[in-house]
Amino acid sequence: MAYFPHKHFNGTTYLLDHLEPTSIRIALDVANTLKVSLQVQYSCHCFTEAFDPERHRDHHRYTHRGETRAFNILRYQCSLQLPSLLNGLPRRTVYRAEQDNYTYVALIPVNQGVETYSVFFKLTAKAPAQLHMRVQSAYLKPLSRKPKESWRFGSLAGQISGVFDAPGKRPRPKKKAP
Repeated sequence: MAYFPHKHFNGTTYLLDHLEPTSIRIALDVANTLKVSLQVQYSCHCFTEAFDPERHRDHHRYTHRGETRAFNILRYQCSLQLPSLLNGLPRRTVYRAEQDNYTYVALIPVNQGVETYSVFFKLTAKAPAQLHMRVQSAYLKPLSRKPKESWRFGSLAGQISGVFDAPGKRPRPKKKAP
């Protein structure tokens, strides 16, 4: 059985196989000697939006694990690019998001142009050299403000998995006496 049931919407069936949970091996270093297993799971927020009875009708309704949302064709179309974006993530920069999560911002082709696509995720250690990524949401949105913290994804994954030591604060140089 599929993780997400397919969606029938306005006479078209939208397949969601690309958002099946998956596991990928990612290299944390340039030499590809340090690797971790990354288990990826997606939320229905990657292809739905909040259900608003003023804007949405019953045919928009998408329910998954007790949560009712509205199917969104544009979010669905963008979500088709998520697996390839995540495969290229180890050398990319990620940012601390506003909550206890992270975001990756990419430029993706949409219709005839290029748009800013934000992917929000949680990253947790499951075991030594094993990580779990829950992609909480993804939609067209630029960063709303300059993030305070950023990392290369490989560095963040190495720290959370325990493969790398977390960097400590550098001691401040002592002021010279006048």
